[in-house]
Amino acid sequence: MNSLVSRFLGVVILTLGCSSQPAVEAPAHATEASERATAALAQEERTPQLRYVERGQGPDVLVLLHGYGARGDDLVSFGASIARAVQLRVVVPEAPNAWRNGGEGRAWFEPRHQPLEGANAARGSLVELLAYLRANGAERIALAGFSQGAIMSLDVALLSDEALVAVGVLSGKELPPWESRYDTRPGLPIFMAHGRTDRVLGFGDAERLRDRLTAGGAEVVWLPFEGGHTIPSQVRQGLMTFLRQHFQAGPAPAAGSR
Repeated sequence: MNSLVSRFLGVVILTLGCSSQPAVEAPAHATEASERATAALAQEERTPQLRYVERGQGPDVLVLLHGYGARGDDLVSFGASIARAVQLRVVVPEAPNAWRNGGEGRAWFEPRHQPLEGANAARGSLVELLAYLRANGAERIALAGFSQGAIMSLDVALLSDEALVAVGVLSGKELPPWESRYDTRPGLPIFMAHGRTDRVLGFGDAERLRDRLTAGGAEVVWLPFEGGHTIPSQVRQGLMTFLRQHFQAGPAPAAGSR
C-alpha cells in the first residue's frame, strides 16, 4: 500500500512540475481597473461620518449646510424647495458637534474654543461626505450654507481639491487660513448674500471677503439686503437662480485644478 501511494504522489508531482501551460499574468490595465473597482466598492460600503437628509434625485447635487446652533434638519425645507425648483438632489448634513448651549443644536466648530482645529476636522468630514456621494452617483456638486455653514462651504472650496460647480455663501465670514488661498479658485462661481444690519457676522466683513475673492479671480455674485442674520425670500430666490444657471452651464472643473 505504501509503495502504491508513493508511485501515485510521484505521478502527481511530475505532472504539476511539467505542465506545458505557462503561468499567465493579468494585463496591467485589467489589474488597475480591478483596483479602481475595489476602491469604489469600498467607498460605497463605507458610511460617512455625517448623518444627512436628502431631497430630490439625480446626478447633480447641492450639499446645503446649516448654521451654528441650529438643528441638523434646519434647512431641509429650504433644500426641498431648491430640489423642486432647480431639479437637483439636495443633501442636508447634520454638523458633527453638539452645540455648547445644549438642546438639539449642532455646530461645525466652536468659535470660542480652538475654532481652526474644529474647522479642520469639519472640513475632513465634509470632504469624506463628498467622496461618498461621488461614489454613489453624484456627478456634479455645489456647496452652499448659512452662517457657519457658509463658512464651511467656502472653507472646503479654498482648502481642498474638491471639484465644485459653485458655492453659496449666505451670511458668512472669512477664516485666517484663507489669506493665502484666494487665488486658488479662479473662475469659481460664488453667490454671496449678506444683511446690512447683521449683528452676528458683520456686513463690512462680508464686503471685505467679497473683495478678496473677486481679486483672487472668483466670479462673485453679490446680493446685499436690508435685514439681519437671516435668509429672506430674495436670497432664497437669488440662490436658486444662481444654481440653475451654473448647473446648466456645463461640467465642473476637474478635481485639483487651480
